[in-house]
Amino acid sequence: MSKHLHFRRLPPLNSLKGFESTARLNSASRAAEELHITPPAITHQIQSLEQSLGVDLFLRVGRKLILTDAGKTLYPYALQALSEVRKGVEALSNNINEPMPLRIQTYVTAAIRWLAPRISRFQQRHPDIQIKLDGSASWQFDDEHEDVGIIFLERPPEEEFCWHPLFPYQLIPTCTPELLNRLNSPASAKSIMELPLISVHTEEQYWEMWLGSAGIGFDKLNRPLTVDTLASALEMALNHEGVVLTNGPFAQRELQQGSLVQPFGHKLLLGHWGVIYRRDTPRLQHINAFLDWLTEETRHLQTDC
Repeated sequence: MSKHLHFRRLPPLNSLKGFESTARLNSASRAAEELHITPPAITHQIQSLEQSLGVDLFLRVGRKLILTDAGKTLYPYALQALSEVRKGVEALSNNINEPMPLRIQTYVTAAIRWLAPRISRFQQRHPDIQIKLDGSASWQFDDEHEDVGIIFLERPPEEEFCWHPLFPYQLIPTCTPELLNRLNSPASAKSIMELPLISVHTEEQYWEMWLGSAGIGFDKLNRPLTVDTLASALEMALNHEGVVLTNGPFAQRELQQGSLVQPFGHKLLLGHWGVIYRRDTPRLQHINAFLDWLTEETRHLQTDC
C-alpha cells in the first residue's frame, strides 16, 4: 500500500518563510525587509498561519515579537523544512544549470576597503569558482541567500553555524597628522575630545565605550558627527574632518603610507571579524577553499584571535 502525504493538513507553506524570519529577527518589519515584502504582508502571513493552526505564535513585547510556547515548538521544524527545500533547489540548480557562484556576504566597508581589492588573487588560484560578492548593510548573516559571510560577532554563533575568527574587532582612533597637529596639548586619550569626532550610525555608542574603557568621561557637548558607513567616515577622516574609530584592517594602506595615524595606543576589543556558514551547507568544498585562502591573507592580522 502506497503512502500519501496529506498536503491538505499542512498550513500555507509560504507563510512559513515569514514566520521563520520574524521568529529569528524578533521583528515583523525586519523580516519584511529581509524577504523584500511589506510589513503588512508579513503580518498577513503570520495571521494566516495562526488561523490555520488555531494557536498564537507570537507575543508582542515592546517593539519585539517573542515566540509563544507553540511558536517555539513549531520553529525548529519550520527551519528544517525550509532548509531542506533550499538544499534541494540548490542541488537541482547545480545539476541543470551553470555552476552556482559562491555567494559571499560582508559589510560595505569590508567589501570596499579590504575584500574587493584582494578577491582577484583567490580567483586566480581557483578559476573554477565563480564569486558573487554582496557588500550588504545587513548586520546578520543571511544564510538563506548567502553561502558564507565575513561578519563581526561578539561571541560564537549558534550550533548550526561554523565560525572561524579572522582578526580582532577592536576600536582604535584614527585621524590625519594634520588634524592631530591642531591639538593644544600633547596627544593623549583625553585630548581627543578637543577634536571633531566621527561615528557610524550603527556604532554611535562606541565613542562613549572607548573613552569609558580608557577611564575618561564622555563629553555630551562634543557629540560625534554620524555617517552611514565606516567607509564614509574614513573618507572624511582623510579630509581632516575628524577622528574615526577603526575596527579592522580597513585603513591599513593609509596607515602604512602615513596619510592616517593612530596616535593613541589604547584599544577596546569587542569581538572578532570572522567567517560564518551553515554546517549543513552543500557548498562546503568551495567554502573550505575560500577559507584556506582567507586564512593566508589574514595570518598577520590574527593576534588575539
